[in-house]
Amino acid sequence: MPFWWTARKLNSKDATERRNALTTLQRESAVKELRAAVHNTHDDVADGATIALANMHDSGAWEALCHRVRLTRNSDVIRALGTYRDSRVLTELDWALRNNALVGEAAASELAKRSEPQAIDLLVLALDSPGKTSASRALVTLGGRAVDPLLRIFDSGTLLVKTLVGNILIQINCRDDRVATTLIAACSQSGNESRLLAITLIGGLGISSGVGALREIFLNERN
Repeated sequence: MPFWWTARKLNSKDATERRNALTTLQRESAVKELRAAVHNTHDDVADGATIALANMHDSGAWEALCHRVRLTRNSDVIRALGTYRDSRVLTELDWALRNNALVGEAAASELAKRSEPQAIDLLVLALDSPGKTSASRALVTLGGRAVDPLLRIFDSGTLLVKTLVGNILIQINCRDDRVATTLIAACSQSGNESRLLAITLIGGLGISSGVGALREIFLNERN
C-alpha cells in the first residue's frame, strides 16, 4: 500500500496533522517512510519516527536513535534508547547526560536502570560534568549499590565532586564501615579542605566510630 500522501503530511506546518500522519505510518508499519522521516526538519517528526522504529524493533532503529540522541529535546527518545541491551547504549546515554541538558535527567535515569557496573561508574564520573545534578539524583536512587564507586572518587575527586559525593551519602544515609574508613582517612590529611568536609560528613552521617578517631587524630597533632 502506498503511503506517499500520508508521508507528505509530515512536512505540514500543522503539528496535529504531522502527529496524525506519524500515527498512521506507525499503525501501518510503513518502515520506509518512517526511516526517511528520521531526518525530517521538524523535530517532533524526527523524534516520533525514531521512537516508532524502536517500538517496531526495526533494524534501522539503532542508527536512528544514535543520530537523534545528539539533537533531541524529547526524553522519550532517550527512554527508547534505554530499552536496548547493547553495551553501546552506555556510550550514548553518557554523551546525552554530559552534553544535552534537555534530556540529561532521562539519560541519568536510564543509566541507573542498567545492570552493567560500568553504568554506575559513568554516573559517578558525570559528577564532574555539566550533568552533575542529574547524575546525583540518579545515584541517590541506587542506594547502597553506588557507595563503593562514590568512595573511590571521594579519594581522588575535586572538592566540588567530594561535596556532591557527601550529599549523596547523606541522602542515602549510608554510615557503614566503608564510609567511616574513607572519611577518617580524609581527616588525617592536614591542611586540606577535604579534611573539613570529611569532619562535617562524619557529624552529618552520625558515624559514632568517627568521633573517637577524630579525637585521637587531634590529640596526636597537639603532641
